[in-house]
Amino acid sequence: MFRGYIGFGEANIINIIFDIICYMYYTLIVPKRNKNLISAKDIAKKFHISYQQVNYYTNLGFFIIYHNEGNQRLYDCRQIDKTLKEIQRLRRKGYSLRLIRDALLRKQNVFKG
Repeated sequence: MFRGYIGFGEANIINIIFDIICYMYYTLIVPKRNKNLISAKDIAKKFHISYQQVNYYTNLGFFIIYHNEGNQRLYDCRQIDKTLKEIQRLRRKGYSLRLIRDALLRKQNVFKG
C-alpha cells in the first residue's frame, strides 16, 4: 500500500507514523508553547546575571524548571523576575543565599497549604 515510501513493510508504516507525529508536534504543540517561558541564556541576558549564576540559582532551588526541551531548560519569566527581586532585596539587607533560600522555601510552603 505505501510501497513508494522509505522502506518496505512494517518499517514503512513506522516511518509514516513517525512523520505524522513529528508533523503534529511541530504544527500543533510547539507554536502553542507558553510565551512566558524563557531559557537560561535569555535569563542571563535579560536580568544581567551570568549563565553560571542561573545554573547556581537553579541548583539551590530558587528557579524552577517548567519545561525541558532537548538541552534547553525553560523557566517562567515572571517567577524568575519576582525571585531575583526578592534575592536582591534580601542580599542588600545582608542575608546569605542559604538564609534567603530557606526564607523563600518557607514562604512557598505557607502559600501551598
